[in-house]
Amino acid sequence: MDAYDSQIIKEADDICGVLGLKSQITQLQWVDRVTRSKVNSDECRFALGLAAFPDRMNGRLDPKEWRPLIASTLIYRKIIARNPPGSIVVSIAALFVLLVGGAGILLAIFGSAAGGLPFFLYIVFVGGPFLANRTTQGAKNQRGFSRHFSSKPGVAERIRNLSLWQNAQS
Repeated sequence: MDAYDSQIIKEADDICGVLGLKSQITQLQWVDRVTRSKVNSDECRFALGLAAFPDRMNGRLDPKEWRPLIASTLIYRKIIARNPPGSIVVSIAALFVLLVGGAGILLAIFGSAAGGLPFFLYIVFVGGPFLANRTTQGAKNQRGFSRHFSSKPGVAERIRNLSLWQNAQS
């Protein structure tokens, strides 16, 4: 690891201290992709002591210029960790209601025979699209045109959020 990488890790450690997070970054890697998804120029990723930064940005920013991007990523992760997205909870509740309600309707229509093939088909037709939708949500992060419909903030919004957060801390 060169001096540039060490300085970026030091900046990340400082930001973790300000945010009250435990810093566990021990290694920095410059990558194009992480688990099939592209690391965009305006983001960085942290997991298991590893910091992944976009390879095309290596050396283009001073270590201090990485601070807003690192901070916005860590703040976003801190907020998400405390408040998981409500859509997941609502989706699981809706699936549960559909499965239980549908099973009751099948039981009323078919009687004791509802436990066989009709019930299995019902589970496949109701649960299948739900699971397919939930397991393909990662494709949304490939950016492109879908970036306009993404819940991730852009660079300008990240910087504005950081300045609002710093003003609130003062």
